[in-house]
Formats: sequence, C-alpha cells, structure tokens
Amino acid sequence: RRMLAAARTRAAQHPALLDALTLLDLEAALLSGDQAAAASATPALGFVTSWWIVGPFDNERGGGFGRVVAPVPVASSIYLAAGDLDRAAQLLDRAGSGPTIESDRAVIALARRRPAEAIDLIEHVLEQDRNDLAARWNRALALAELGLDLSAAAQFEQLAATKEPGWSEDAAVRARQIREAATARQTAMTEVER
Repeated sequence: RRMLAAARTRAAQHPALLDALTLLDLEAALLSGDQAAAASATPALGFVTSWWIVGPFDNERGGGFGRVVAPVPVASSIYLAAGDLDRAAQLLDRAGSGPTIESDRAVIALARRRPAEAIDLIEHVLEQDRNDLAARWNRALALAELGLDLSAAAQFEQLAATKEPGWSEDAAVRARQIREAATARQTAMTEVER
C-alpha cells in the first residue's frame, strides 16, 4: 500500500492512471479487511453509493400529480414480485403504514391465502381513495377467494365499467368467468337435487 501511495503522488498529473491506482488501493484495502480505507476510496472513483429508485407513476385521469404518496420501500416490491413474501413482509413491517404499503400487505395476504385479512387491509386503502383500481381489483380477488362469487363478479364488473386501459378488459373477462362458473355450479346442484 506504501508503493501505491508513492505512485499516486507521481500520477497526480494523469487522471486515468490516478483512477487505476485508486482502484488498486481500494482492492488492497478490501483484501486486508480495512473497510474504512475502502469506503474512503469509493467516492474518488465515482461509485454510486446512494440512489433513489423511481417506480411506476399512477396518473389515472390526471389525478396522480396532486396526490402525495408516502415512499414505499422499493426492495419490498422487488421481493414481492419475486415471490419472497417473508422478506417483502419484513420490509413492509419497518415501513410503517400508508395506502401503498397497506396495498402491498394485502397482496401478501392474498398470496398467503388469507383473503379476509386482505379485505381488511384493502378497506383501509379504499377509505383514503375509493377509486384506487389496484385495491378494488385485489378486493375482487379476495371476495372470489372467499367463495363470494357474485360479489366478486360485481366488483370486477364495476372495474370493467371504468373503461381504464389494462384494467377494464381483464376485469370484464374475470367477471364473465366467475359468473359462468357460478352458473355452472348452480346448474350442477339443481341436477343433483332432482
């Protein structure tokens, strides 16, 4: 490391050489277990050590710009998408509360096949924004999971009526499938009773 320090003073006139020496110094510090020296070398190399991740912006009907949304731990959404429910839940537990966080907790409850818990969480979200499409979708899924088929179909039909791209078409299909399955079960029950 002394040789690197001596070379650094001579390389001050050559930025590329200075960066290469700083990188070598960083690697030497890491190999020797000197975390403080390694940490002090990273800013000089331009390593990004702090950042913000910006996710999808919900701006349905232009209403998203005026809405204040609490930051959500992005890592919890990543774990949730990857199916690691335990890690996602741990991060959400540290995040506090808020509509987006409660909505993510409801998704975890649905994935864990706890639809009643999901509905309780979703109702908190909908108290703050009755038009939250994701919460309304998840409520319909939870109702279907509880076996409340006609209520679930009605929820999906309400979503279909919003004519929101990406939501309406899928909601109409789900509502039709649920109603058809309920009708088929009712027909089968009537046949058995005869």
